[in-house]
Amino acid sequence: MENKLSKMILSKICIDLINNFKSLENFEDEYIEEISRIEEENKKIISDNLKIFGNCGLGMEVEEFLEKNIEKIYADLFQSLIKNKKFENYEFIVNVMKRLDMENILITEKMYDELKDVLNKEEFVKDYKIKNKEDIYDENKINFYFIILKYILKSSFYIYNLNFFFETRKIIINLLKSNEVINKGKIISFNDKITYVIKKLVDSDYYFLKIEKLELVLEYYKELLFESKKEDIQLIEDILNNNKKFEDILLIDYEKAKKMKKKLPIIKFIFEGKYKDNKNKRTESEIIKVVATWEKLEKMISQQKIKKMKDDERRIICKYFTDNNNKDILLENFGQKIYDGFLIKLFGINRTKN
Repeated sequence: MENKLSKMILSKICIDLINNFKSLENFEDEYIEEISRIEEENKKIISDNLKIFGNCGLGMEVEEFLEKNIEKIYADLFQSLIKNKKFENYEFIVNVMKRLDMENILITEKMYDELKDVLNKEEFVKDYKIKNKEDIYDENKINFYFIILKYILKSSFYIYNLNFFFETRKIIINLLKSNEVINKGKIISFNDKITYVIKKLVDSDYYFLKIEKLELVLEYYKELLFESKKEDIQLIEDILNNNKKFEDILLIDYEKAKKMKKKLPIIKFIFEGKYKDNKNKRTESEIIKVVATWEKLEKMISQQKIKKMKDDERRIICKYFTDNNNKDILLENFGQKIYDGFLIKLFGINRTKN
């Protein structure tokens, strides 16, 4: 299809401008020859490529194409793609939308009204309706929603005024309110489309935050509480992997998990430094001891009390601070002022300027 579709639209716009120019009162005949040449060139572009619209299910002759205004051409194209089930060929439709630059074009009221007409007719959309949780994993259905929401409608305003989308929105909100995990597709690209469609229909990230919180709690348990929370780990993994409901009580440790998230890389480093010769020491109780050690060191770093550190702990912290790969993590934990100050304490010079 290359860029032929957009070339036709540009040729149509060019001819419309020529016709407007010809209708001006001060139009001078001396330009007629050049204008006619440009007009014929653009008509030929349209004639040579008009079959592309036929491939979209919208057959037209050149004169019919020229008689219609641009918004009518777009509206007819959208209707034709839906009526002729072209949406089942995902790659083809996305190519059409990109060639028309639809992601950056706001639809007009006329385009919306004509799209609404076809979306409100059961015969054209019955195969794409999402009626339950299982339908969310139907690739054809998600592709249909994804393309219309991303490339055509775009604004949430239209969703509330189309029964086709509004009814789906209610179904999805009810699922999310009951803590159903529904954004865990096995194929990453497809999973991304599911997430996009759900976020667009719900018009909020709130429900997805619950899933993210659950994932963070799972990470916290697996890294630090892998013995005492063994059953919870299995339960959460089962919920996430099999798209099941979950109770809010599983989020009880979310704030702790959130607090620990930015500390975990340092805690792991200290643990490996202390027990590098004895990996069998990785028990929950030993990990908890390292957490307590880090919290003590964290205070010393914040207060710039390097001399109070034990020699082995100072060596580990020094090694971590001098690895530039750890700078972002340290800045997140301490901020620039404490980070710079501690480096000066360690080395007696401002290494941060190097």
